[in-house]
Amino acid sequence: MNFYVYGYSDTLSSDPYFYIGKGIDDRYLHHFNLCLKQDSSFYTRLRSVLLQDYKRIVVSFLKSGMTEPEAFDFEIEQIEKYGRLDLGTGCLTNRTAGGDSPTGNSSWITEAQRVELSDRASKQFSDPKQRERARRIGIARAGRPVEAFNLLTGVTVLSFDSMHAVIKKGFDRNHVMKVLNGRRQQTGGYGWRYVE
Repeated sequence: MNFYVYGYSDTLSSDPYFYIGKGIDDRYLHHFNLCLKQDSSFYTRLRSVLLQDYKRIVVSFLKSGMTEPEAFDFEIEQIEKYGRLDLGTGCLTNRTAGGDSPTGNSSWITEAQRVELSDRASKQFSDPKQRERARRIGIARAGRPVEAFNLLTGVTVLSFDSMHAVIKKGFDRNHVMKVLNGRRQQTGGYGWRYVE
């Protein structure tokens, strides 16, 4: 099989890459769909750059024509070479050392799976008991700590112990909740995420 290792770059950054991955076929393109739903530092950075100017994103193929084990080894080697932001060793937003996402265990879903999930959600929330459960979960989430982060760097700018504190600071609760639930990309000039 023709596996490859690719890198995402930002033309305005002095860093050579901000993410390195391994794939086959059009795997490197799936990140553009996932960045609307995911909140890792890579997807936050990708989303932020795309909002400003999509032409800044460059995808480079570092090596191709490999078997999957060869691609895993090369991905690990490249992530180690450029280093990770979360470890303070380099410029990459990768959260692992690589070699940990075998083909078939992809985090994206097919259109058929998406339709099935949508149908299941529609049925679930037509039941009054399920709606009440969802309401209680929403109340519980309002008490969870959240943070606002810089859309370019992913660095936390403001921290709040609850949604009440966010509202007291003057942010629109509905807009913040939409960002936290993945229905908006940002509000108040920040990305938002729950503190785990």
